[in-house]
Amino acid sequence: MICVGIYAVPLVAKSRGMAGETISLVDLALPFMDEDMRELAKRTLAKIAPLTENEYAELAIFAADEV
Repeated sequence: MICVGIYAVPLVAKSRGMAGETISLVDLALPFMDEDMRELAKRTLAKIAPLTENEYAELAIFAADEV
């Protein structure tokens, strides 16, 4: 998976205010990520999962620059 993709998914879902959609979309992308990105995504999902929609909506999420 291209790095831009992993960051685009949460940004799109966040604009709709749906933490559950973010989790679902990133979970669907997991098989297409390399091992390091997959582990990072899993840790991120573990942090997002317990949040309420309001708590998620208050997060500041920014796309990272390409490296």
